[in-house]
Amino acid sequence: MIMRHPHRLARSGLFLVVALMGFFGCKRSDTAAGRGSAESAALVPAAERSAHFAAATRHLELGGLLYGYVDIDGDVERFAVALRQLATSATEQSPLVQAFVPADFAPFFVDLGLTDVKAIGFSSVAAEGGGYRNRVFLHTPQGRRGLLAGLGGAEADFAVAQFAPADADLVYETELDAPAAYAALRALVARAAGEPMANLFDMRAATPERGAPFSVRDVLEVAQGRFSLVLRVDDTRKTTISEELTVPGLDLALRLERGGAKLARYLDARQELTREERAPGVVVYREESGRSLPPLGWTPELLIEGERVTLVSRADFLVSGGGAKLADDQAFRAAVAGVGGTGNGLTYIGPRLVAKVREAVVFKPSDPKQRQALEQAMGFLPPAGVALISVRRNLPDGVLFSSHWSSSLKGDLVFANPGTMVTGGLLAAMAVPAFQKVRTTSQEKTVLNNLRQLSAASEQYFLETGKTVCTYRDLVGPDKYIRELRPVMGEDYTGMVFRQGEPVRVRLPDGRVIEHSW
Repeated sequence: MIMRHPHRLARSGLFLVVALMGFFGCKRSDTAAGRGSAESAALVPAAERSAHFAAATRHLELGGLLYGYVDIDGDVERFAVALRQLATSATEQSPLVQAFVPADFAPFFVDLGLTDVKAIGFSSVAAEGGGYRNRVFLHTPQGRRGLLAGLGGAEADFAVAQFAPADADLVYETELDAPAAYAALRALVARAAGEPMANLFDMRAATPERGAPFSVRDVLEVAQGRFSLVLRVDDTRKTTISEELTVPGLDLALRLERGGAKLARYLDARQELTREERAPGVVVYREESGRSLPPLGWTPELLIEGERVTLVSRADFLVSGGGAKLADDQAFRAAVAGVGGTGNGLTYIGPRLVAKVREAVVFKPSDPKQRQALEQAMGFLPPAGVALISVRRNLPDGVLFSSHWSSSLKGDLVFANPGTMVTGGLLAAMAVPAFQKVRTTSQEKTVLNNLRQLSAASEQYFLETGKTVCTYRDLVGPDKYIRELRPVMGEDYTGMVFRQGEPVRVRLPDGRVIEHSW
């Protein structure tokens, strides 16, 4: 399950909210289905058919492994009525609550844009060439407002394909409109607390915190447009993370389309950075010392071209590979064409990535559990030699999530422009030793704390009884100085003997001894 979590996290809160709304819509859909013949697969009569069925279905594929449709038109409003009834009951029990309960919840859902979704459809098909074609469609016939407006505007060509090198192994691009989402939150504040409070909300968002160079509004302005990430695995370079873990070299690039001018003014004032005009309109910033950043040995540079900002892990990353770009790569072009060609969000895993990771990651743990964890993580990698892609498209009548992935919606719900399994696997592999070290340190501290308790209890025992020797049973028990003492590393305290003036020691199963003395 290590590798699947990135999909479920990146699925976005949008689907979770809509899924909750779908719970209410299921009641009406079941009723409609019950009117038809159990022996017929034909559509119900037009008069009984969901008003949004045809619009949603045309974006899906029927007859595969999985198909589903839920009409939720009006369900959010009904949910708002139910909330109001619940709130009324609460105010009857406590009249003081009345001042904090809105008279109508429906406008809040309208401001958030949740009422714009009228139906949900999804499908999965086992593709002939391998993998699965997955689709999820959120039908918004009247457009998208509130938080849904934060998904951006009309679909377009993917900009990342024009600057990522042809040998890029993973690319990610997403369009966001953070100011639109902020406007929805401000509308909620104004509706709940009045316009003066909303103005205060604006003022706080526009004022940088003490010592911070940018305000919340500054950050939101940057998060308007497209954000891109490019990752390339260089299996000819090896990076040692620890004595037990070696991973391939990684090249990374991040790009934002806005915020360059404001960021340049801030960077120009930083004395520890050098500034170079590499080309007309292109300014490069790097750390003056030129030192590499552990553990991957990156020497990052920040390029600003007008409003565009690009961060690269090393200077020649985006210009290597003979100048060929990802847009010219045959595997990438075929994968994008299979899911619509254009869009507002993209996750692409090149066919060479999995093979590179499997060959280059060297993990020699002394702990069998660590070895097993890595083997499990590698087991969740998609097949080598297969390009995987997931795309989000903002269409005139809704939002369509399409993917050609290694698993179906039935097994993994891979959609909504997910983060990639391979990235999650790399991070998991790198994190295992660090997590193990942190966990071991924490456990050792717990053992030491147990010894402190035993030492303090023995001193109290000696003081009260006048004796100089005692055992574990003299100190620990329901009616003793310590009610309970729990081992955390397999250590055994029960046979310990305590002598006045001597340190307290316990031996761990691996032979190490932890000692405490006052």
